[in-house]
Amino acid sequence: MSSPYWTPAPRRGIVPLRPLDFGTILGKSFAMLRHNPSVLLGFGVGTQLVVSLLALGLFTVIFASSFARMDTLTPSDPDFDAIMAGTLGLSLGAGLLISMLSIAIGAAVQGVVAANLRIAVLGEKPKLSEVWQQVKPVFWRILGYTLMIGLAAGIAIVVLAAIALGAGAGLGVAFDEVGVGVGVGIALGLALLLGFTLFVIWIGTKLLLVPTVLVIERCTIGEAMKRSWHLVRGRFWVAFGATALVGVIIGFAANAVSGVAQLFAMLLIPVLMPTGDPLEGSEVSPSSVITMLLLMLVPQLLVLVISAVGSIAQNTAAGLVYLDSRMRKEGLDQALGSFVEHLAVGWSREQLGDPYVVPQFAPPHIPAAQAHTQMQAPYGYTGQM
Repeated sequence: MSSPYWTPAPRRGIVPLRPLDFGTILGKSFAMLRHNPSVLLGFGVGTQLVVSLLALGLFTVIFASSFARMDTLTPSDPDFDAIMAGTLGLSLGAGLLISMLSIAIGAAVQGVVAANLRIAVLGEKPKLSEVWQQVKPVFWRILGYTLMIGLAAGIAIVVLAAIALGAGAGLGVAFDEVGVGVGVGIALGLALLLGFTLFVIWIGTKLLLVPTVLVIERCTIGEAMKRSWHLVRGRFWVAFGATALVGVIIGFAANAVSGVAQLFAMLLIPVLMPTGDPLEGSEVSPSSVITMLLLMLVPQLLVLVISAVGSIAQNTAAGLVYLDSRMRKEGLDQALGSFVEHLAVGWSREQLGDPYVVPQFAPPHIPAAQAHTQMQAPYGYTGQM
């Protein structure tokens, strides 16, 4: 029986709408960069480059102005210590400002990657404005979660260091032997550091999906942590392996590019400056100084770009683990497939609703026959469980 009218096949998304194997998660983590480079590379790499250049410029201004004033003073001058203290204070303040800005940019990148993946899975290539509309309502939650995790890690490190130092000092006093206390303190510190590292890897993997859950499901931080814990259960090694392997690949690439760039710079310096070090001798050539600074700066910028790409790929891997877990545990692949098919034949998004909504399964005490009829559809039409 022929259809009364022809409809085109739905556009394929960035990933197949089925549970994902490890190779697909790893490959699509990098393929996402090629799928929508203007959003991911433009925003992710661009913003991090801006922050780095801002930090470089800010510290350059602080130290240049401070050293320019200190050149006119001697260490015995009463203003010398004040200028040194002011320089240190400005440096710490600038470092804190840049750190907070970097954390905020990192949170924004996590949200943008998750929101882009949310739309790309449905076969669309969103613009940055569309992606940011998805991130904006939950940006402060992502930032708050990032700060909370950082604060908890900092407190834990201080506590563990205090335990190691206290134990070493106590044993040193008890045995009246400083060497024993130092040795025990170092050994205990290394053991605590190893244990803390393993704990961070475990808890970090269990909470890996929190930013993605916050963007896609629009829940609170506490609910997102519970959801991540639930979704990673049974997929721990896939989640850890994918993100860790992406990190290893990016680290290897960064080291390789940095080494080649530095070697190239070392070979190029004698060609561009045949008279030797521009800082030696009575006259300094401004062009030579600028050339040397550029040759030293370019490798660091390349490493920064590769690191930013790696951050995007790791966040994409986390998003793909989220999709895979929901496909396996909640039938998200069926919900997404049905959404795409109905959208292709003319259903509106208002009719279909949100395909990512978490299905509300019936309580276990309801009989199976009643439970089937009392399940809520994943989005705004029936019969698509």
